[in-house]
Amino acid sequence: MKKCSLLKNPLLLWGMIVPLLLFSNLSVSANPKENLTLSFLGDTMAHDVNFRIKDFSVVYEGIKDILLADDLTFSNLEIPVDEKIPYKTYPQFNVHREYVQAVIDAGIDVFPLANNHSLDQGTDGIYQTLGSMMILRDDNEMKINYSGTRGNSEQEFKPIEIRKKGWRIGFISVTQFLNGYIRTPYVYIVNYKNKHDASQFLSFIRKVADDYDLFIISFHAGKEYELEPEKEKVEYFRKLIDAGADIVYGHHPHVLQPYEERDINGSKKLIIYSTGNFISGQRWSEEPYDVNHYRSYTGDSLILSTTIKQTDRGPSIETINPILITNHINGNREIVVETYATVLGMSLEKKWEKYYKSRYSILTKLIATYGSVE
Repeated sequence: MKKCSLLKNPLLLWGMIVPLLLFSNLSVSANPKENLTLSFLGDTMAHDVNFRIKDFSVVYEGIKDILLADDLTFSNLEIPVDEKIPYKTYPQFNVHREYVQAVIDAGIDVFPLANNHSLDQGTDGIYQTLGSMMILRDDNEMKINYSGTRGNSEQEFKPIEIRKKGWRIGFISVTQFLNGYIRTPYVYIVNYKNKHDASQFLSFIRKVADDYDLFIISFHAGKEYELEPEKEKVEYFRKLIDAGADIVYGHHPHVLQPYEERDINGSKKLIIYSTGNFISGQRWSEEPYDVNHYRSYTGDSLILSTTIKQTDRGPSIETINPILITNHINGNREIVVETYATVLGMSLEKKWEKYYKSRYSILTKLIATYGSVE
């Protein structure tokens, strides 16, 4: 009952959230230079076909061992979490904490909250989401982290600090826009097409990035369903690396876009232009889509597993391992996340067997081109 009562008082709630953000994860490893393994996923969404499932944990059984084996896993949480109102699908999403708990149980530790759906349930929805994330954080022994929205418009947006294996990791989440292109002080909006926004954020990154052993920016931006990032997005994400970011983690298009490594003074940095969808209902269908239809791309993504080492020139990307995954419709007509290796080994209806084999061929050729952007 006490947890629920907190959500009725946003000011009291935020007074509790701020200290938690400032003093989280204070334990330090004996070896601060161990390599880190980070995994980056696409959007965690919730269409009606996703939240009609009785047991949400079923969705992630096929990939959770991979995610639990790394040090941190990132997924953009593109849904408000408000217990006071029902589950809602597109265009104004909402889920309850049990939906997010299943994602946490699958191994996701870090949640960007700044995206175009952040304000789907209004300002109160932001308060409720922050309150829900605070409760989930407490329920999970302070092991999850989130950034990108705030409950107090006077509170400065700052990176959160995550400590892992002795690394001090700075993390911040921003979005290029909200639906309707409105602005609110409660979501961190950085429109790189706006000269003031773009310049101010670059200055901010130059100021704060060196305070951490590793600095990661989550950026929700770009054009939906495009397989290549537009020129302005490429140019700005590269500027963020030049300003001091070590990893720029992009999402919003709902389909995969390339990732690339950038060499900065002998240290390798990573830009991920779009990780597509992790879980959604955008490709749910009784019959397979055409393999080249944009909906086909919304159901396929990857786990981008990245190993980072500390060098005398700073943190550097050591390895990048893309693991292809897909939103598979199982025998119970539930959408679950599976690796492509698993799905291709299943006994499927001929139409679906042909579909997945064709999609796998397309995707393997696609990601073979990743690693640089023209």
